[in-house]
Amino acid sequence: MSFAVNVDPSNPGQFFACCGLLELADRLWPGGAEGWFAPGEFHIACGGTLAELLNALVSCRVEEVLRLENGIEVKRLLAPLRLTFPDPRPFVLTLDAWVTIRPEKGVVQAVANPPWNFWSGHRTPMRIWPALRGALAGQLGALYPADLADLFHHRVLLSGRFGFDPGAAWTALDVGFSPNEQGVDVASSAAVELLVG
Repeated sequence: MSFAVNVDPSNPGQFFACCGLLELADRLWPGGAEGWFAPGEFHIACGGTLAELLNALVSCRVEEVLRLENGIEVKRLLAPLRLTFPDPRPFVLTLDAWVTIRPEKGVVQAVANPPWNFWSGHRTPMRIWPALRGALAGQLGALYPADLADLFHHRVLLSGRFGFDPGAAWTALDVGFSPNEQGVDVASSAAVELLVG
């Protein structure tokens, strides 16, 4: 069984989202998965479908990790997310690219890992994830199966995101005001945002 998604491999968010698709497919189904790029597409051969993979992503259990296995405490702003996938092959995946462990002022602690933490202010990974998951779940319920191949290009208005989808990148200088300060939602790909994490 195989499926494909339309992708612009020069878009870093979409490229890394393809890596996320392949990682999940490899972990979800026995026998692993193989992925390859073709002109304008990314293909995956595995034991399931794109819809099954995305449904597993939006239905997995998510919890924030405030204390690492080594006992180091992590601030909520940087807290890794632990995803638990119960079916069809149970596994746990921890998303933590935005945090690193290093000495700061003589104390070993969990600190930001630039450039992987693109959000700021009152946003935390645990606040961002549910909104993205809800947006993707809504898309899965609204799109026809044939439209899933173009999922990376379907954008929804989001007030919080990780910042991996560069298609939504704009600055106050570009638009003449700060979308964040004005409470303006930004059109982003929920699928790209979740899969890159």
